[in-house]
Amino acid sequence: SLRGGLEHRNSTSIVLPRWGFRPRSAYERFLALTCHEYFHLFNVKRIHPAALGPFDYNRENYTRLLWAMEGTTDYYAGLLLRRAGLFTPARYLARLGEQVKRHLETPGRAHQSLEEASFDTWIDHYRPFEETRNQSVNYYLKGALVSLALDLHLRHETANARSLDHVLRRLWQEYGQQERGIPEGAYPGEVEAATGVPVGEFFSRYVEGTEELELPRFFRYAGFRLEPRESPPGDGEEPAEPAGHLGLELKRQGDRAQVTVALEGGPGARAGLTPGDELVALDGNRLTYEGVKDGLSRYAPGETVSVSFFRRGSLRELPVTLGRAPPEKWTVVAVPDALPGERQIAEDWLKTPWEELARLRPGAPRKGDPGPRHPP
Repeated sequence: SLRGGLEHRNSTSIVLPRWGFRPRSAYERFLALTCHEYFHLFNVKRIHPAALGPFDYNRENYTRLLWAMEGTTDYYAGLLLRRAGLFTPARYLARLGEQVKRHLETPGRAHQSLEEASFDTWIDHYRPFEETRNQSVNYYLKGALVSLALDLHLRHETANARSLDHVLRRLWQEYGQQERGIPEGAYPGEVEAATGVPVGEFFSRYVEGTEELELPRFFRYAGFRLEPRESPPGDGEEPAEPAGHLGLELKRQGDRAQVTVALEGGPGARAGLTPGDELVALDGNRLTYEGVKDGLSRYAPGETVSVSFFRRGSLRELPVTLGRAPPEKWTVVAVPDALPGERQIAEDWLKTPWEELARLRPGAPRKGDPGPRHPP
């Protein structure tokens, strides 16, 4: 369904489905979208790269700073909803876990830097194809996580005296109020000027380069850790044994499962399955789109299964050694041995007492807490 927003200098246009306020998860998506567009009043419409204003509408406008415009805006969209009390601490931490899951399931993070993704947006961001996740990163998503990491890094290095808030205030004073654009390459220097923290290595590794973002380290600066979680068993059930995993994204094609993405390094891609293949059988047993999960549940990671499929009308068969599925979710939880400095960072970052954060079960409202109210 159609959903999105577009910022203007003094207004915004937001589109969402007619019934886009319910259930609660849909309402929270609306809140996040609205906050994202509101924050663009400052970050993008007033604080922006020199290439993004005034525009030359006769040509494409390239910049390597889109990650700091859209990604940082998306980071603050969630954080400001937390600070305003529209997201509970549990809901905000759950949102971060959802973003971490999406990021870790994007193989392209090892191939394209945030700067490259920003610059290449005219080429591929709005024209995704079957190899997009394998070749590129989303500068909204990774940009938000890098902004999170930078915020916690600055707080850690200054004993919580400086943060990303101070960086944005400086950018407003030096560029937004002066109605001038940020030069390409100037961002790290502005961060250092605002905080006194050297960030050359940080930008070299995570913005200009493709090194794995060390999220566990940055979360620990605020007294949290990342935990992988599987779906809990039902009442009286034993925890499920891990099922085999093909590393494919599928869509329904009639009653068949058609491959839309073969994730780089996954079992299916290593065996030779490609987008467009239609899966029809596992070990000679008929496979439908609806039956993929049940079919794979009969096999354990490490087992080899014969996959029958049609490729451009020709029936083929390949042996596939199954892998283990990625975690069902990632949760951000408080560590019991958090240091006083880490607790201080957490409290200031989330505007919540540490005692409350330590009691949270991420992803679930507290007993008696209905969460943000729906509109009538």
